[in-house]
Amino acid sequence: MPQFNTPYPRFDWLRAGATLAAIQTGALLIMILLLEHFATTNQTIVALSTAAACLVIALMAQMPVSWMSNRHIEGAAIGFIAGSVLRMGLTLFSAMVITELLGAQVVLTVAWTLIWYVLLLIFEVWLVSRYLLARSQWANSYRHYPC
Repeated sequence: MPQFNTPYPRFDWLRAGATLAAIQTGALLIMILLLEHFATTNQTIVALSTAAACLVIALMAQMPVSWMSNRHIEGAAIGFIAGSVLRMGLTLFSAMVITELLGAQVVLTVAWTLIWYVLLLIFEVWLVSRYLLARSQWANSYRHYPC
């Protein structure tokens, strides 16, 4: 049986976090330009605070994927589910805190939280699925050895 020294692909949560931050920064710049013309100051503050909260929570949700993927490929999927549950709970909590601290309207806070949550979730699923595909291709390439 031949020896293969190719390491398996690892989930780089720092790179994933940088990608999520770049995507949200671009979307935030577009939203700020739109809010400058169409929104009040309170709406802009709520949009910025929910964006910051959702980005921090999305970065925290990447950590279980990174930790669990070091063990086996199924661990990455389990880590993604754990990160999703963590993300959902912390996002709801942050929306409640923003509503109470800023005295913002509940509908406005929930709407902005939902926008940032869905935007970041779409790209988080894309990043994790790319990792799982690369990891499974690596595993399939070394599974069958010629005798």
